[in-house]
Formats: sequence, structure tokens, C-alpha cells
Amino acid sequence: MAIVQISRIQHRRGLAENLPQLSHAELGWITDSRKLYIGNGPISSGAPTVGNTQVLTEHSNIVSLLNYTYEGNATSTVQTGATAGSPTVRKLQDRLDDYVSVIDFGASGNGSVDDWAAIDRAVHELFIKDTTQKARRSLYFPAGVYKITAPMRLPTWATIFGDGPGKTLIQYSETQTNATATATLSAGAVASIAVTAGGAGYATVPIVTITGDGSSATATATITNGVVTSIAVTAGGSGYSSATVTITSSTTAGHDSCVMRTVDSKGQTSPNIGNNSAIQPQSLVVSNLCIKTTDTTHLLQDCIQIDSTLNSYFENVAFMGTYINGTGLNSADRPSAVKVTQTNALKSRNITFNNCQFLGVPIGVYSNHHIEGFNFTNCNFDVAYKAFWLGESTSSGTGPTSFKIMGSLFRDIDYDAIDVDYGSGIYSVGNTFDDVGNNNSGDGTASAVSDVINYSSSNVSNCTSISDNFKRPDGDTGTFNRIATNNADVYYNIPNEKQVWGKHEARIPTSVTLADNQTAVTTGLTFSEASIKDVKISYKITRGAESRVGTLEIAIKTGASSISDDYEETAATGVSFTVTHSGGVATLKYTTTNTGAIASFVNAIEIIN
Repeated sequence: MAIVQISRIQHRRGLAENLPQLSHAELGWITDSRKLYIGNGPISSGAPTVGNTQVLTEHSNIVSLLNYTYEGNATSTVQTGATAGSPTVRKLQDRLDDYVSVIDFGASGNGSVDDWAAIDRAVHELFIKDTTQKARRSLYFPAGVYKITAPMRLPTWATIFGDGPGKTLIQYSETQTNATATATLSAGAVASIAVTAGGAGYATVPIVTITGDGSSATATATITNGVVTSIAVTAGGSGYSSATVTITSSTTAGHDSCVMRTVDSKGQTSPNIGNNSAIQPQSLVVSNLCIKTTDTTHLLQDCIQIDSTLNSYFENVAFMGTYINGTGLNSADRPSAVKVTQTNALKSRNITFNNCQFLGVPIGVYSNHHIEGFNFTNCNFDVAYKAFWLGESTSSGTGPTSFKIMGSLFRDIDYDAIDVDYGSGIYSVGNTFDDVGNNNSGDGTASAVSDVINYSSSNVSNCTSISDNFKRPDGDTGTFNRIATNNADVYYNIPNEKQVWGKHEARIPTSVTLADNQTAVTTGLTFSEASIKDVKISYKITRGAESRVGTLEIAIKTGASSISDDYEETAATGVSFTVTHSGGVATLKYTTTNTGAIASFVNAIEIIN
């Protein structure tokens, strides 16, 4: 283009609100926003429109100036608008905001910086502050370790996801530091105690110990948000010329009881969930990440506390702790990967866990409440004290209901894989139980310490175990069984062994060879005097050319039994039966005449407990 004129460049400066229409090629500098504009000039000089054009500088928000239209990867043109010639155009900033990363709110994911405030800020802005659906974007946690020192809130409608359980870790780091205090004496007694440093991270009230040359002084501490705020003298003692105060705790698990917890739409936790017109937690989605507690000393922290929550879904989530087989529990504490509670008014219901891992947490799933409709499919429970512990102590007397546990693997569980004290409708289907209930001693060592599945009392009803695979061998099923019903109303089957409906048990038919010319020899069929009272055995005996069909009925009590044998036979088969007792076990024995032929004894056993 030929140069038609060389002129002195004019420029203006001022505030953004005072920017005028600039002359042709005139520059305007906005001092308050540090933006630079140039005048377009008149249309007669070739300008496409009258106005000013922004000149990009280091202070320009380039993204907000750019437009975006989806083009796709296909060879043909993608139509995004109503017609091919009117594509949908969006600001690039709007397009980028469709996708929200926790890094955008200041989280680092480097495992050393405390990311709690940044994560909580993201959660608040996306799911609590703005109640419109448009604000509720899914929150992405890129691969990394997100250190937090307080529980992460999971509010109503929240969706969070990562790059996978082995890549994205939300990890609680303990912050407990010891408190200190000094005593003031009066007339040989401890008159008062002043807190000199409150410490941090006390999950429960610590123990105050007073030592010195006197005796019998005692005191109690008060904590607020994990900090010792005051110490009250409960007994001043006597004989003190000096006294030292020590503050210790045997139940300190960092600053809080969980890594993550559900909260309502206003961010409130129990007992305030649902107050102030808040909507209870619901429609939560958590996927492709790990929720980890690093409490190695006291093992008291839950991975997630689900409280009064509805209709939520966990997919490919690892709940991880530091439990080591054989460690056991600390007194009455119940640290769990998933702990479920609810208020009287707001229930926890309809929650699914699919392809999740429960690793190294003392208890996999724990609840005493009448929660309903929980599903666990294709999960892995590995290294724990117990995997499921339901209805241990329930005030309602009902416990959890409608639990489905399907296609999951239980391995290296010290005690019960499924322990139900109160509850109904607990279904175990197609699960595998490997080294369960042996307290880290292994299957096949005859050292079982608990049942694999324990329906512990008549407070349990309508429970089922179908097609479960038990690695526990027969030698380990003495005092403790694969499945213990304890007179509960349950149904279960053990493939190739037996089926049980409540107090009725039907064993898979077996065949026993009865040797010729024997007296009171065991058939191998035994019955526990403690749990079995009535036995009915339908049988068929074939001996040479003769056969017999009949029914044995045995009434069992401790140390004695009565037996009746009602049968029809083609001719005398020369077989009779008796019952003997030893060590709390009743044994069916046979006697055969001398015919020179063995007998086949095919039997189908029914038991009424």
C-alpha cells in the first residue's frame, strides 16, 4: 500500500469512562485499566465500522476478546447454529469456564502446601454461594496430592472428579501439637491452672495429669475446635510445694474426625443439616480419586462421613488408611472408610458405590442408623478389622435396610466381612471371601476367630447370601462358620454344600459308601448339639441287587438323641443306624451285616434349628 500522507501521531490519555471517539489513527491510553485504543477512522476511508479498536498490550485480557466456535475433527463442516451460515459464537472465556479446576482457585496439589482453603473456596463458589443450576460446574482435581488440615465439605449437588485413585489424592495431614499449662498453688493445694499454649488438633478432650511432691490433685480440660481453651481444677489435693501440669491424649487423630463430609446447600453439618431452609445433601457424584487419612498413631479418622444424604454416586474411588492387620480397634472407636449417619427428619438413602476400593481402614462401612438403599458393586475390601459393621448399637432397634453387596472381593479382613447386629434386607451376592475372620493368620490354619458373614441375632431379618465364594476350608469351620445365622430370619446358599431358609437348612445330597460287616462306624454326618435340634434325612441304600428308600428322623439334645427309621426295601439290605455323642457333636453311625457286599448310602439332609 502506498503511503499517502505522513502526519504527526496524536494521542490522548485519561480514565476509561472518559474515552471519546478517537480520530483516525489517534491513540488513547486508559490510565486506570492500562488499555490502549486506536481510532478506526471514517468508513469513507475504508474502516469497516466507526469506533475504537483496542491494541493488545501485556495488560490486555486476550481471552475475553476472542470468540470461539466449535469446529470438531470431522472432515465435513459441523453446523452449530440454526443454519450453516450462522454458527454459534461464544466468548472464549465462557467456553473455558465450562471446565473448572481446583487449581483455578489456588490449590497446588504438591502435597506440601495446605490446599484446604483453596478447595473450600472452590466448593463454596460453585455449590453453596450461587443456588442456580448454571453455577454448579463439575470440579476437577488434576493429578496430584491435595494436602488438607480440615475436613473437605461436599455440599448438595456437588460433582468432583480426578484423574484416577492412584493419581489424584485428597489427603488429610495431622496438625496435632501438645498444649501446655502452669499451676498456681495455695496452702499446698492446686488452686488454678492457666493454659499457656492451647496446642492444636485435639479430637477428644485430653487428659490432664498433675505431678509433684503433693497428691490427689485433678483437673479437666475444655477444647474448642481442637484447641485446649481452659483447664478447671476438680480437686486441689494437698502437700504441694511445686506442681507440674502435663496434657496428653491417647485419642488424638489430627484436628478432625474425617477427611471429607457431606453438608447441606448452605454448608451446614449436623446437627444443623437442613436448618435455615437449606436442602439436605443429595445428587452428589465423586469419581476417579483417592480419599486418604494418614493417621498412623490412633487410627480414629473416617475417610468420609455421609450424613442425611440422598441419591448419590461414588465411582472408582479409593478410601485409604494406614491400618495394619492384627492392630485391632482402640476401645469404642469405629474409624471407617465410609461412616453413614442421619437425623430423625432427614434420612440417608439410595447411595451407590461402584468399582471402589477400601484399603487399610479399620472398618470399611459403618452405620447404626436406619439408612436405606445402599449398593456396593465390584468393590475391593482389603486389609481391615471388619469390612461391613451394621446396626451395632441402634436406638431405633431397626438398623440399616436394603443393602446390596455384589461381585466384590474381601481379602485380609481380621474379623467379619459382613457383621449385622440390627438390620434387614442385607444381600450378599456373588462375593469372594479370602482370608477373612482369621485375625491375620490365614485360611487353612484352623485358627478362625470369627464367622465370615455374621447375622448376629433375631434382630436381623430378610437377609440373603447367594452364590458367595468362601475360601475358608472345612477345617476352619468349627466354632466359627462361613455364615452364622444365630436364629436370624435369613436365606443363604453355599454352592455344593447347603441352602438355608431361616431355621430350615437343606444340605446338598451326598453319597457315602458303607463297608460290609461293620458295627457302629461313622457315616461322616455330624450335627452340632448347640445349634441343631431336629434332623430329617431322606435316603436311598443300594446293596447288591437290593435297595431301600426311607427317612431317618433324629431329635437331638445334649448328650442324647432319639432316632426313627421309616423305610421300604425290596428285600433286607442289612443296614441299621445309631447316633452317638461326644464333645457336643452328634454323629450318625451305621452297622452292616455280613453279606460280602458294600452299600451305597445316598442322603439328603434337612435340619430344623
